[in-house]
Amino acid sequence: MSLETLFSHRAMRNLARYMSSNNVATQACDLKSDGGTDYKWTGTAQCVVDGTFVASLTAAATISLAAVATTIPLSGKVGGSGGNASPLVGKVVADNGQFFMLVTAQADGTPKVYWAHDNVTAEDDAAPTLKVPYYSPDELPVGLVLYDNDDLGAAMTIGTSITSADDDTWYQLVGPALMPHVDYWDQN
Repeated sequence: MSLETLFSHRAMRNLARYMSSNNVATQACDLKSDGGTDYKWTGTAQCVVDGTFVASLTAAATISLAAVATTIPLSGKVGGSGGNASPLVGKVVADNGQFFMLVTAQADGTPKVYWAHDNVTAEDDAAPTLKVPYYSPDELPVGLVLYDNDDLGAAMTIGTSITSADDDTWYQLVGPALMPHVDYWDQN
């Protein structure tokens, strides 16, 4: 029996689903190559995604931000890719701006990428505040990346001009679910 079935309130049902995901070991999420704009993960580690055991998460050799980046839910509604969402690909980051992105996987290894804070900082070496976006409860957080756009000497466009692996700090997400920020939870 799924924990979700124990609750009638939608927020509690989703909380139970998020708590039913767990990454047992790192999936080794990183840039595909220095100077590239794609991500990858080697996968093969065990995990549980929305209560489904996955003996070996399928590797994602190329996660193209242009192909898989999703809308960013800003409305705070569950499923929140409605009218208040904006696309991740094509988002412009000022010179010296910093930003977080969250990489998730569905049980079959399908990747998704999300903008993971509200604003890009304008100052060099001033990290933005992480604000985990709404992601579907049927996804498992795999990696979180902090980028600092300091090598280009100019603005960059996500999905087209990430140019150096030296500017990224990857956090491999292992353990229980990473929860979306409370601002994004359905309040009904």
